Amino acid sequence: MTGLVDLLFRLLVKVLPGSVGPGLVGDLAELFHERRTKEGTLRAAAWLASQMTGTLGRFALRGIRAWIRGAENARKEGRMGLVAGRGWLRQFYRAPSYSALVIAMVSIGIGVVATVFALVEGVILRPMPYPEPERIVSVSEDNPLIAISPGWTSIPNYLDWRDRAASFESMAMFRGRSVSVGTDGAPAYAYGALVTEDFFDVFGISPALGRGFSVSEVQGSGSDVVVLSDELWRSGYGADPDILGRDVLIDGRPHTVIGVMPPGYNAPGEWAGATTRVALWRPFPIRAGDARENRSYSVAARLTAGASLASARQDVGGVHERLTEAFPEANGGWVAQVIPWRKLIVGPLETPLFLLLAAMGLVLLTACANVASLAAARILARTREMSTRVALGASRGAVVVQVMGELMVLMTVGAVFGLLGSALALDGLRALDIGFIPRLAGVGVNAWVVGLAGATAGLAGLAVAGGTAGLTLRGHAAGHLRQIDVGASRLGLRVRSSLTVLQITLSFVLLTGAILLLTSFRSLIRTNLGFDPENTLAMTVALSWDRVDRLADRTAFTTALLSELDGIPGVEGAAMINSLPLSGSRQINRVAIEGLTDAGREPAMAIRGVSPSYHGVFRIPLVEGRLLDRTDVETPSVALINRRAAELNWPGVDPVGSQLRIGASEPLLTVVGVVGNVLHDGARGEVLPEVYVPYSLETLTSKSFVVRSALPAQQLVPHLRSALREVDPEQPIREIRPLTEWADRSVAPARFQTFLMSVGAIIAMLLAGTGLFAAVAHLVGMRRREIALRRALGAGRGSIRRLVVKRASSLVGPGILLGVVAAFAVSPLLRSLLYGVEPQSPAVLVAVTGTMVLLAALAILIPTLRAMAIEPARILREE
Repeated sequence: MTGLVDLLFRLLVKVLPGSVGPGLVGDLAELFHERRTKEGTLRAAAWLASQMTGTLGRFALRGIRAWIRGAENARKEGRMGLVAGRGWLRQFYRAPSYSALVIAMVSIGIGVVATVFALVEGVILRPMPYPEPERIVSVSEDNPLIAISPGWTSIPNYLDWRDRAASFESMAMFRGRSVSVGTDGAPAYAYGALVTEDFFDVFGISPALGRGFSVSEVQGSGSDVVVLSDELWRSGYGADPDILGRDVLIDGRPHTVIGVMPPGYNAPGEWAGATTRVALWRPFPIRAGDARENRSYSVAARLTAGASLASARQDVGGVHERLTEAFPEANGGWVAQVIPWRKLIVGPLETPLFLLLAAMGLVLLTACANVASLAAARILARTREMSTRVALGASRGAVVVQVMGELMVLMTVGAVFGLLGSALALDGLRALDIGFIPRLAGVGVNAWVVGLAGATAGLAGLAVAGGTAGLTLRGHAAGHLRQIDVGASRLGLRVRSSLTVLQITLSFVLLTGAILLLTSFRSLIRTNLGFDPENTLAMTVALSWDRVDRLADRTAFTTALLSELDGIPGVEGAAMINSLPLSGSRQINRVAIEGLTDAGREPAMAIRGVSPSYHGVFRIPLVEGRLLDRTDVETPSVALINRRAAELNWPGVDPVGSQLRIGASEPLLTVVGVVGNVLHDGARGEVLPEVYVPYSLETLTSKSFVVRSALPAQQLVPHLRSALREVDPEQPIREIRPLTEWADRSVAPARFQTFLMSVGAIIAMLLAGTGLFAAVAHLVGMRRREIALRRALGAGRGSIRRLVVKRASSLVGPGILLGVVAAFAVSPLLRSLLYGVEPQSPAVLVAVTGTMVLLAALAILIPTLRAMAIEPARILREE
């Protein structure tokens, strides 16, 4: 009982006003204890309840009365605010053109910034969708002498890292694998992943249904069990709640479903490609005896709670150094690297997106400068009105609030329209499926984007409104009520002139960036890729290991399908390659050259398994020797190399006739020819040394079949599908796509960057041109009397034209000069995005200068014609 009473007393102290609460509660407590001693606990408790009820009732009544009085005051203040708000809104219909221009400029500036910031937030800044994502890393190997993307290693190195490195809580190996999935209909293509037992632990997410893989299911040849994605579970199996334990067909073999992952889980799909969705996971059968130099697998790991990225790198680096000492032939020249998983996924986009965000910030700054210029002109035009209000008793503060309120309302409306435009732009971007931006599906106008837009609009509005309010105060202090020509305020002219120069400078910088990217993009698309992608169509299939598990079976499949494709009417030729140019796929291996390389120092080359017709269909020139023929497929003992391989590894020696060995145990192959170089990774990629071998030696199950024909792709696609059905009706197609589309996608990032920068530059140029037009038109309006007097005193039209052009030049000249300096300083930041052009190119600066001069000439054309058309007699009569 005592504890309850003490709790009531403490609550009463918090409820009552601070000045009376402690004293009143102290008195009540003292009286309560006295009554309890004399009358007993029950009577004392009843008395205390009545006293507390009465006390709380009295103070509640006082609070209600105070609230009523406050509400009356609030209504009065609200009426005043309503009056002010009506005054602000009245400006919409009093000056519709001005209001529309301000709203349009703000919406454009906020819209472009919000769009790019939404990309930055959704792709780069937003945490990966895993618990403690900063602890997830990729562990792989790198060789400075080989152009290889990060993320690859071998099984033996992985096993040693896992067992010896102490910085990791869990480590897992994985490999992507295309599969055919049998659902209720015909087998369909799906992207799957082979993973070890710790894979789901690395990413910190367990199956929503069932379980993950056990150690026993990964050992040996692996078990026929599978974990489904939520998407495949719903689309392929109707979200069957009893799916666990059910057999599903994968690559023609039954696999028992042991789990279903939660919605949205996609690892390692984001690593495989920006738009790749993992449909299922199967056990990775680890073979400890696999070759240590076979770097065809990937590793993800979770750091221990106390480990840092630096300590993990030191830990793995030490282990790898010891492995290199133990296995110099396999590990010589290779170093271990630990990369944050987020960096691996979105790292290549950080620089382009942040640079684009900075560029869009300049667009917003240009828009704000234009708004400030318009607002300054409007304030100067309303100086007599403002001065009259002050003379009639209005406070300067009230006038300033009125001016700032009007502008803030317009800025707010502009920000809302900008966000709407940003939402539409992002919807369009997602619909385009540009294919190289990861996590794009989750990008949108969220609270962060709205907050940025609101903060930006608010700060910009306060800056612009504060500046124009300063003009208002300066105007009243200068006694504008007594002035006849209030528009001739020197302060107003200086402000507008400075803002116009700023707009020209900013637009010059943006236009420089846009032209640099345009020049770079033109160089990209004009680069000779080393093959002819026109009039070709590629069909990629991923053969099932279960039905063509032997190399002879895969060879027979390829031979049969090439024969079917060659028989299609209108097809000039059909070819096959294991890794299609521009697809991002590659297979790297060490190549020992008899008599030229030492053990442990073999160069790494890209291995291409091809059909004898490949170089002819792709129109890759023969440099020396001969090409492959059909007999080479039947008795595979020869190979081709490209010119890059010959230059690097056969310096001063004729490579034709020499012998090489791919990997540790492959047979010796005789080089019979040298072919031209191919930019396998696109124009920005590096020419790799390559070895072409007959497809009967090629072990990969992913194969691309290419036909050359003048027929339209839409007409060829049914024939390609029919040819595949003739050979294997159960084999799904991964994709069918023209090589020109592959080439187009290889330059998609550059096109995207160029498009956004060009849009920003065009907007900035239009804003700068509008600002210059308004400034010169305002000048002509102010100096009408002077121009009329000049005309009356005999000045010709040419003299008037020179007067206007001189004034415009005083704005354009400094703007261009400052723009040249700024562009020269800023353009090196674009170096990583450029191809075939230097960032500080004099030719680009000259082109931008000429464009800005032309823009200025167009902007001042109408004001100049108006000045030349002034009639002296009419103007002087009006004055």
